[in-house]
Amino acid sequence: MHGHVEQSSGLSLRVAGWLAERGLELLAGGLEALPAPEKEIRLGPGVFGRGSSSRSMRTLNGQAEVAWFYRQIIEMSEGREPNPRFGTWSSLFGHLAGEFRRARRRTFVGG
Repeated sequence: MHGHVEQSSGLSLRVAGWLAERGLELLAGGLEALPAPEKEIRLGPGVFGRGSSSRSMRTLNGQAEVAWFYRQIIEMSEGREPNPRFGTWSSLFGHLAGEFRRARRRTFVGG
């Protein structure tokens, strides 16, 4: 349903409220742009950064960015506020470790 805000927990309403406040602030000229944490997420400076000359390092930075956002979504799904201070490396390795654990628990019937 378009425009519907889930009310199973107060979190969805808090997120919607935060977005509304930032949007009003933006429209009132108090902000030039909404916060964009993804622009700050990187594994490190220089060769470890998003603009690295290494394609592998740029790919790892992209994966780390996705893992950082997954971690934020998990926090919210468990009733907590997003935590922008989560580390990039810990988010990446935590996500990969969790995926490997889930894959190992899967059982395949037959074959």
